[in-house]
Amino acid sequence: MGLERASCTDLCHRWVTKFLFILREYEKMKSPARQATWVFRLIIETQLPAKAFKTRRNELAELMDVIKGRRSIRRYQEQDVSDEMLNQLYEAVMWTPSWANTQCWELIVVKDQETKEKLQETISKGNPATKAMVNAPVVLALCGRLERAGYYYGQVTTKFGDWFMFDLGLATQNLCLAACNLGLGTVIVGLFDHNRAKEVLAIPPGYEVVVLIPLGHPAREPGAPKRREADEFVHFNKF
Repeated sequence: MGLERASCTDLCHRWVTKFLFILREYEKMKSPARQATWVFRLIIETQLPAKAFKTRRNELAELMDVIKGRRSIRRYQEQDVSDEMLNQLYEAVMWTPSWANTQCWELIVVKDQETKEKLQETISKGNPATKAMVNAPVVLALCGRLERAGYYYGQVTTKFGDWFMFDLGLATQNLCLAACNLGLGTVIVGLFDHNRAKEVLAIPPGYEVVVLIPLGHPAREPGAPKRREADEFVHFNKF
C-alpha cells in the first residue's frame, strides 16, 4: 500500500513502529559514527508521514473542488469524447459501492445520432435537457438489474423494496464526478418515458433504464446554484 493510499491510522501505526525500531537500534550503537547514521535515518524516516498527510490533505481538497465544481451541462462543443476518457468513466462506475457487492448496473453508451434522436423523443415536454440529448457527442444510459440489490435468496429485505435505485444513484454520482474531473460535462436526465426508452435501447426483461446522461465537452458552464447551509439539514442524535 502506497503512502498516498494508506489510511491515517495505518500511517501513524507504521511511523510509531519504525520510530521505536530505530530508537532501539540507536541505543545498541557504541560507535559515534554509527549513532550519527541512525540519527540521520531517524530524521529522514520521520518526515514521511508528514509528507503523506500533506498529500492526502491535497487530494481531499481536490476532491471537494470536483464535488463543488460539478454542474448540469446542457450545451456541448462539437468535440468527441476520447475512448481513454470513456474508459476512465467506466472504471469510476466499476468501483461504485453497492448492496452486498451486487453491482446491479449496466451501462449503454450511445454515439449513434439516430438512436440519440429516438431517445430525445422520449424526453418529457419542457425538459431543459431535450436539446442536449442530440447535441452531446455521447449519451450514457444507466440501467439496473431488478431483484438483485436489497434481496437475499430471492426475497426483498428492505422496507423500500428493490435497492437498485440507490445503487444506481451512487454509480451516477461516481460517473458524473469522474467526468467533471476530466473536464467533461454531464446532465442527469430522469424525466422521460422510461418504457419507450427501454424499447429504443432494446433493454431485456428484468432490467430498467433509470437515467440518461448526455456527456461532452462543455460549451459553457453555469454558476453554482444556491445551496442549503449544513446547519439547515444536519441533526444530532434526533431529527
